[in-house]
Amino acid sequence: MKKKEKGQIIIILAVSLIAILGVTALAVDGSMIYRERREDQTTADSVALAAATEAVKSTTCEVARIAGLNKAISYAATEESITLANDSTSPNRVEATCSADGKTLDIKVKVTSNTHTTFAKMISQNKLTTTVESTARVTIVAGVYAEGSALWSTGPTCDANGGIWLSGTALILIRGGGAYSKSCI
Repeated sequence: MKKKEKGQIIIILAVSLIAILGVTALAVDGSMIYRERREDQTTADSVALAAATEAVKSTTCEVARIAGLNKAISYAATEESITLANDSTSPNRVEATCSADGKTLDIKVKVTSNTHTTFAKMISQNKLTTTVESTARVTIVAGVYAEGSALWSTGPTCDANGGIWLSGTALILIRGGGAYSKSCI
């Protein structure tokens, strides 16, 4: 072995250790950020769904919009321990917008959080920010149940307390679905 070739393994080992440390840092910080983003997405989805579930009970888009906003803010505070604002500049916010014809309502929830890093702070950043968004669309159809696709009753009697019972003049339109009653129609 030549004298000038001695010690080359130290250089290769040093470069390898730096590469291994870099991959480890990326894996640790990346998994922390990914976990935080996944939790934020779950929060945004559940808040949007809760707001939509409340809004769908309304008969007009404006009433549904107010009900959806209120439900999103209260649900986020009580169930998810996060404060949402109905403000387009807030990092954690909920916005509800009616369509021009008033037939659909879009509820958009945005959640932003800062993740503390382990290795990235050695280079420059102590926190990395993640932002996620979830949108729920509600169709407002006054007086129509199940969007006009079915009628379903499990009542055991055939009167105003059970079955599908109509009184007076009524028009029933079922599109692409059917009618089922345990007792009678």
